[in-house]
Amino acid sequence: MEQSQGRRRLPHIGIIILLVLGTIFALATSVETTASDRAGVARELPELVLDRRGGDILYCHNRDVHGPVCPQFEGRESSLTQCSDPRCGEDLFPMELGEKIALPPSTDIFKKRYRRDGDAPITASIVLAGEDRASFHRPSVCISAQGFQTIATRTVDVPLEGRKPLRIKIYDLTLSLGDRGEHHSYFAFWYVGTDRETASHYERMFWMGYDRIVRSQADRWAYVSITGLREKDGDKHVEELTEFIQDLYPKIRLGSE
Repeated sequence: MEQSQGRRRLPHIGIIILLVLGTIFALATSVETTASDRAGVARELPELVLDRRGGDILYCHNRDVHGPVCPQFEGRESSLTQCSDPRCGEDLFPMELGEKIALPPSTDIFKKRYRRDGDAPITASIVLAGEDRASFHRPSVCISAQGFQTIATRTVDVPLEGRKPLRIKIYDLTLSLGDRGEHHSYFAFWYVGTDRETASHYERMFWMGYDRIVRSQADRWAYVSITGLREKDGDKHVEELTEFIQDLYPKIRLGSE
């Protein structure tokens, strides 16, 4: 009898939770809060992570010369300012043309590709949201839109010195290349507030709403992602990723939990 009553209460509890979350979201989008420029991450990526040297990733937006696919250039952003194609010579940007069109103008993006002789590169990215909450969304949306198939999804706790582990989410991906076979990669990410971190899109939305309502605080959240290649089978990439984050994290995090 008690078990039956407990089961009947579950739907009611779910409804209450949904109502609370809906109220928080409604208030978060209606309560006026002064936007802050504070962020929980640095506005640059380090030159070195472990023994990998990073190069900035910049894009040319000249479709008349290059067509629909933006060419990428790697180097130092301070010196790599214009497209090297003699037909072009236009300015380079830290985001792809599609990103520039789709994202609010107050969004900042920082990207570096880290290379080491004999190993596949690892790419790190920081997307820093502006006043508009549309600066980033669920990673699964972009992943599927780019044609990747998600083979596995996992949540991993990365041990860090002097604090609790950092929880990240990892997608194991495969992209069909037709006659050329398959491309195997991974995509890992987490969100960072000034004093919060989470690997959950919905938890981030909750805390953004909570901070706006309860703390009258609207700081800039960041979306940190790391991508690289993986073997078709096995978890070697998880070990490599963990070591990479352990060195990267203290170089980009401002403050700690």
